[in-house]
Amino acid sequence: MTLFLRKLTIACCIVFTASTGLADDFDNLAQNLVKIRAQVEELQTQLDLDKQDHKNELSSLTSQMTDLEVEKRRKSMVYEELKNKMVAMQETIDADHQSDDIRPQLLNVLAALKQHVDDGIPFKQTERIDMFSNLETRLNTGAVDSRKIANKIWALIEDEVRLSKENGLYQQTIVLEGENKLADIAKLGMMYLYFKTRDDQLGLARRQQGQWRYERVLDPVAQQQIETLFDTLKKQVRQGFFELPNPYNS
Repeated sequence: MTLFLRKLTIACCIVFTASTGLADDFDNLAQNLVKIRAQVEELQTQLDLDKQDHKNELSSLTSQMTDLEVEKRRKSMVYEELKNKMVAMQETIDADHQSDDIRPQLLNVLAALKQHVDDGIPFKQTERIDMFSNLETRLNTGAVDSRKIANKIWALIEDEVRLSKENGLYQQTIVLEGENKLADIAKLGMMYLYFKTRDDQLGLARRQQGQWRYERVLDPVAQQQIETLFDTLKKQVRQGFFELPNPYNS
């Protein structure tokens, strides 16, 4: 009888131990499931945030593309206007060889060209306008034959057309935060202007409310994009794909 009781006691202990082990396993499994569920919820939240960020980014890019298309059409119209001026001026010269008779037309062309430069990106505007003003003075004084002035105007129009097509590096003085600074300029056609000052300040010419001003870029990603542009142009690479901050996005 005593032996039986001992065996029964041992069996009960084994059953109890097994039950306790199963309970612990269930507790561990439940805790793991809670952790996994929390992780899934966290991942779902992050996925929802990423989707929203992606949606916002697409919306922003769509808006920027619209702005760029508008500016592209405007520049195309300016380019066509310049070509039309060239054709009209040549027709005027061919129609009348009397220098005094074409002076008013030439003055009108020069005034339109000065306005064209004043409205465009701030690329060497003073120098370009000065060239037109000098020709105006010479026309008004009659010191030079009008047909010779017409040829010079023709050459300047061709220069303006060329500038609208070319990308390159230049130097000029800019007004940045109220201070004159000598800067390297990256010009992309006549639509985009980026700068790098001697003290490594990076930025762009931004158009707001019809006016252009130089503005520093502080975002590290945008700074790196501008640095890459300058490095590429220094290597004489004039064409390619560049991701750049948008000057037409306010």
